[in-house]
Amino acid sequence: MAFRAAVDILTERQIDDLVTPRIYAQMLADYANDNARQAQRTNEQALGRAVTYLTLINGTPRPITAEAILAEKAGHIEIEYDFNLGLMGVAQGALNAVAALRATLAGRFLVRGMIHGTMDLFKSDGSVDEEVERAIVLTWIMEQLVAAAPVLTGAYRDALVLYADGVESEPSDASVDTKEFIFMNTTPYSNKIEHGESDQAPDGVFEGVAALADEQFGELADIGFMYLDRPGGSGAAGERGPCISVEFK
Repeated sequence: MAFRAAVDILTERQIDDLVTPRIYAQMLADYANDNARQAQRTNEQALGRAVTYLTLINGTPRPITAEAILAEKAGHIEIEYDFNLGLMGVAQGALNAVAALRATLAGRFLVRGMIHGTMDLFKSDGSVDEEVERAIVLTWIMEQLVAAAPVLTGAYRDALVLYADGVESEPSDASVDTKEFIFMNTTPYSNKIEHGESDQAPDGVFEGVAALADEQFGELADIGFMYLDRPGGSGAAGERGPCISVEFK
Protein backbone atom coordinates (compact mmCIF):
# COMPACT_ATOMS: atom_id res chain seq x y z
CA MET A 1 0.00 0.00 0.00
CA ALA A 2 2.92 2.36 0.56
CA PHE A 3 3.72 2.61 -3.13
CA ARG A 4 0.10 3.19 -4.07
CA ALA A 5 -0.09 5.98 -1.51
CA ALA A 6 3.01 7.57 -3.01
CA VAL A 7 1.55 7.43 -6.50
CA ASP A 8 -1.67 8.98 -5.23
CA ILE A 9 0.30 11.85 -3.68
CA LEU A 10 1.95 12.56 -7.01
CA THR A 11 -1.44 12.48 -8.73
CA GLU A 12 -2.80 15.01 -6.26
CA ARG A 13 0.09 17.30 -7.16
CA GLN A 14 -1.09 17.02 -10.77
CA ILE A 15 2.17 15.78 -12.20
CA ASP A 16 1.11 14.86 -15.73
CA ASP A 17 1.48 11.67 -17.72
CA LEU A 18 5.24 12.05 -18.19
CA VAL A 19 5.59 10.79 -14.62
CA THR A 20 3.55 7.60 -14.75
CA PRO A 21 3.75 4.95 -11.99
CA ARG A 22 6.09 2.94 -14.25
CA ILE A 23 8.47 5.87 -14.79
CA TYR A 24 8.33 6.79 -11.11
CA ALA A 25 9.15 3.20 -10.12
CA GLN A 26 12.13 3.29 -12.51
CA MET A 27 13.35 6.49 -10.84
CA LEU A 28 13.17 4.77 -7.45
CA ALA A 29 15.01 1.71 -8.77
CA ASP A 30 17.74 3.87 -10.34
CA TYR A 31 18.16 5.81 -7.10
CA ALA A 32 18.49 2.62 -5.02
CA ASN A 33 20.90 0.96 -7.45
CA ASP A 34 23.06 4.10 -7.76
CA ASN A 35 23.46 4.20 -3.99
CA ALA A 36 24.26 0.49 -3.89
CA ARG A 37 26.98 0.91 -6.51
CA GLN A 38 28.47 3.91 -4.68
CA ALA A 39 28.65 1.93 -1.44
CA GLN A 40 30.09 -1.06 -3.31
CA ARG A 41 32.93 1.07 -4.72
CA THR A 42 33.68 2.43 -1.24
CA ASN A 43 33.69 -1.08 0.20
CA GLU A 44 36.10 -2.37 -2.45
CA GLN A 45 38.46 0.59 -1.95
CA ALA A 46 38.47 0.06 1.80
CA LEU A 47 39.00 -3.71 1.71
CA GLY A 48 41.05 -4.05 -1.45
CA ARG A 49 38.79 -6.75 -2.87
CA ALA A 50 35.32 -7.28 -4.22
CA VAL A 51 32.47 -7.52 -1.72
CA THR A 52 29.38 -9.54 -2.54
CA TYR A 53 25.97 -8.14 -1.75
CA LEU A 54 22.35 -9.20 -1.87
CA THR A 55 19.37 -6.99 -2.66
CA LEU A 56 15.96 -7.57 -1.08
CA ILE A 57 12.62 -5.87 -1.66
CA ASN A 58 10.24 -6.06 1.28
CA GLY A 59 12.38 -8.90 2.64
CA THR A 60 12.39 -10.95 -0.59
CA PRO A 61 15.76 -11.46 -2.35
CA ARG A 62 15.41 -10.06 -5.87
CA PRO A 63 17.02 -7.47 -8.16
CA ILE A 64 15.93 -3.88 -7.66
CA THR A 65 13.93 -3.14 -10.81
CA ALA A 66 10.93 -0.99 -11.62
CA GLU A 67 8.91 -4.12 -12.27
CA ALA A 68 9.79 -5.54 -8.85
CA ILE A 69 8.90 -2.28 -7.10
CA LEU A 70 5.53 -2.18 -8.84
CA ALA A 71 4.86 -5.86 -8.12
CA GLU A 72 5.84 -5.63 -4.45
CA LYS A 73 4.44 -2.12 -3.92
CA ALA A 74 7.84 -1.65 -2.32
CA GLY A 75 8.33 0.61 0.63
CA HIS A 76 11.52 -1.04 1.90
CA ILE A 77 14.71 -2.03 0.10
CA GLU A 78 17.59 -3.84 1.79
CA ILE A 79 21.15 -4.30 0.59
CA GLU A 80 23.28 -6.82 2.48
CA TYR A 81 27.06 -6.66 2.16
CA ASP A 82 28.98 -9.78 3.16
CA PHE A 83 32.52 -8.81 4.14
CA ASN A 84 33.36 -12.43 5.04
CA LEU A 85 35.26 -11.32 8.14
CA GLY A 86 34.25 -13.97 10.65
CA LEU A 87 33.20 -13.26 14.21
CA MET A 88 36.39 -11.57 15.39
CA GLY A 89 38.25 -10.39 12.28
CA VAL A 90 36.96 -6.84 11.92
CA ALA A 91 39.78 -5.02 10.07
CA GLN A 92 40.17 -1.25 9.97
CA GLY A 93 39.30 -1.24 6.29
CA ALA A 94 35.98 -2.86 7.09
CA LEU A 95 35.28 -0.27 9.76
CA ASN A 96 35.89 2.43 7.17
CA ALA A 97 33.45 0.69 4.86
CA VAL A 98 30.90 0.51 7.65
CA ALA A 99 31.19 4.26 8.22
CA ALA A 100 30.81 4.96 4.51
CA LEU A 101 27.82 2.67 4.27
CA ARG A 102 26.16 4.34 7.23
CA ALA A 103 26.61 7.68 5.53
CA THR A 104 25.04 6.53 2.27
CA LEU A 105 22.50 3.89 3.23
CA ALA A 106 21.95 4.37 6.98
CA GLY A 107 23.31 0.86 7.46
CA ARG A 108 24.15 -0.90 10.69
CA PHE A 109 26.98 -3.27 11.57
CA LEU A 110 25.94 -6.85 12.34
CA VAL A 111 27.86 -9.86 13.67
CA ARG A 112 29.63 -12.37 11.42
CA GLY A 113 30.97 -9.67 9.15
CA MET A 114 27.63 -8.75 7.63
CA ILE A 115 26.63 -5.21 6.83
CA HIS A 116 22.94 -4.58 6.48
CA GLY A 117 22.18 -1.44 4.49
CA THR A 118 18.56 -0.34 4.44
CA MET A 119 16.76 2.30 2.44
CA ASP A 120 13.27 3.37 3.44
CA LEU A 121 11.81 4.96 0.34
CA PHE A 122 8.54 5.85 2.05
CA LYS A 123 7.56 7.16 5.46
CA SER A 124 5.10 5.34 7.69
CA ASP A 125 2.24 7.50 6.40
CA GLY A 126 2.95 6.45 2.81
CA SER A 127 4.53 9.72 1.71
CA VAL A 128 7.86 9.74 -0.09
CA ASP A 129 10.98 10.33 2.03
CA GLU A 130 12.13 13.91 1.42
CA GLU A 131 15.71 13.08 0.41
CA VAL A 132 14.47 10.38 -1.95
CA GLU A 133 11.96 12.81 -3.43
CA ARG A 134 14.69 15.41 -3.95
CA ALA A 135 17.00 12.86 -5.54
CA ILE A 136 14.28 11.78 -7.94
CA VAL A 137 13.67 15.37 -9.08
CA LEU A 138 17.40 16.13 -9.48
CA THR A 139 18.06 12.85 -11.29
CA TRP A 140 15.17 13.56 -13.66
CA ILE A 141 16.54 17.01 -14.50
CA MET A 142 20.06 15.68 -15.12
CA GLU A 143 18.68 12.94 -17.37
CA GLN A 144 16.74 15.52 -19.39
CA LEU A 145 19.87 17.68 -19.78
CA VAL A 146 21.86 14.66 -20.96
CA ALA A 147 19.10 13.72 -23.42
CA ALA A 148 18.92 17.27 -24.83
CA ALA A 149 22.69 17.79 -25.05
CA PRO A 150 24.46 17.76 -28.44
CA VAL A 151 26.61 14.65 -28.78
CA LEU A 152 29.04 15.42 -31.58
CA THR A 153 32.05 14.70 -29.33
CA GLY A 154 30.35 14.15 -25.98
CA ALA A 155 32.35 16.96 -24.37
CA TYR A 156 29.30 19.13 -23.69
CA ARG A 157 27.38 16.25 -22.17
CA ASP A 158 30.36 15.27 -19.99
CA ALA A 159 30.63 18.86 -18.70
CA LEU A 160 27.15 18.85 -17.15
CA VAL A 161 27.56 19.28 -13.39
CA LEU A 162 25.39 19.78 -10.33
CA TYR A 163 26.35 22.04 -7.42
CA ALA A 164 24.76 21.77 -3.99
CA ASP A 165 25.24 25.11 -2.23
CA GLY A 166 28.32 25.67 -4.39
CA VAL A 167 29.88 22.22 -3.93
CA GLU A 168 29.97 19.79 -6.86
CA SER A 169 27.61 16.95 -6.10
CA GLU A 170 25.59 14.06 -7.53
CA PRO A 171 21.80 14.00 -7.95
CA SER A 172 21.57 11.11 -5.50
CA ASP A 173 23.26 13.20 -2.77
CA ALA A 174 20.16 15.29 -2.18
CA SER A 175 20.57 16.43 1.41
CA VAL A 176 17.62 18.21 2.99
CA ASP A 177 20.15 20.69 4.42
CA THR A 178 21.03 22.01 0.95
CA LYS A 179 19.32 25.30 0.15
CA GLU A 180 20.01 25.56 -3.59
CA PHE A 181 20.99 23.11 -6.30
CA ILE A 182 22.50 24.51 -9.51
CA PHE A 183 22.84 22.59 -12.78
CA MET A 184 25.52 24.05 -15.05
CA ASN A 185 27.65 23.23 -18.06
CA THR A 186 31.29 24.17 -17.56
CA THR A 187 32.33 24.38 -21.22
CA PRO A 188 33.16 27.90 -22.50
CA TYR A 189 30.83 27.42 -25.48
CA SER A 190 27.72 26.53 -23.48
CA ASN A 191 26.27 29.98 -24.28
CA LYS A 192 26.49 29.27 -28.00
CA ILE A 193 24.71 25.96 -27.49
CA GLU A 194 22.01 27.70 -25.47
CA HIS A 195 21.54 30.29 -28.21
CA GLY A 196 20.81 27.53 -30.74
CA GLU A 197 24.15 27.54 -32.57
CA SER A 198 24.24 23.74 -32.69
CA ASP A 199 22.31 21.76 -35.30
CA GLN A 200 21.89 19.01 -32.71
CA ALA A 201 20.27 21.39 -30.18
CA PRO A 202 18.66 24.16 -32.26
CA ASP A 203 16.41 25.19 -29.37
CA GLY A 204 19.16 25.20 -26.75
CA VAL A 205 19.26 22.93 -23.71
CA PHE A 206 18.92 24.49 -20.27
CA GLU A 207 15.99 26.86 -20.74
CA GLY A 208 13.76 24.19 -22.24
CA VAL A 209 14.61 21.63 -19.56
CA ALA A 210 14.03 24.23 -16.82
CA ALA A 211 10.56 24.97 -18.18
CA LEU A 212 9.69 21.28 -18.40
CA ALA A 213 11.05 20.59 -14.90
CA ASP A 214 9.03 23.47 -13.48
CA GLU A 215 5.92 22.07 -15.15
CA GLN A 216 6.59 18.62 -13.71
CA PHE A 217 7.81 19.47 -10.23
CA GLY A 218 6.81 23.09 -9.62
CA GLU A 219 4.81 22.18 -6.53
CA LEU A 220 7.88 20.58 -4.96
CA ALA A 221 10.50 23.20 -5.81
CA ASP A 222 11.15 26.63 -7.28
CA ILE A 223 12.88 25.81 -10.57
CA GLY A 224 14.24 28.52 -12.84
CA PHE A 225 16.57 29.24 -15.74
CA MET A 226 19.33 31.84 -15.35
CA TYR A 227 22.93 32.73 -16.21
CA LEU A 228 25.59 32.41 -13.50
CA ASP A 229 29.38 32.60 -13.28
CA ARG A 230 31.21 29.48 -14.30
CA PRO A 231 33.70 28.12 -11.73
CA GLY A 232 36.75 30.37 -11.73
CA GLY A 233 35.03 33.06 -13.77
CA SER A 234 35.50 36.78 -13.22
CA GLY A 235 31.80 37.61 -13.31
CA ALA A 236 31.98 39.24 -16.73
CA ALA A 237 28.92 38.70 -18.88
CA GLY A 238 30.84 36.57 -21.37
CA GLU A 239 31.97 34.21 -18.63
CA ARG A 240 28.50 33.45 -17.40
CA GLY A 241 26.79 30.26 -18.46
CA PRO A 242 23.22 28.91 -18.60
CA CYS A 243 22.02 27.24 -15.41
CA ILE A 244 19.00 25.69 -13.78
CA SER A 245 18.37 26.63 -10.15
CA VAL A 246 16.36 24.30 -7.90
CA GLU A 247 15.22 25.34 -4.42
CA PHE A 248 12.97 22.81 -2.71
CA LYS A 249 9.96 24.12 -0.80
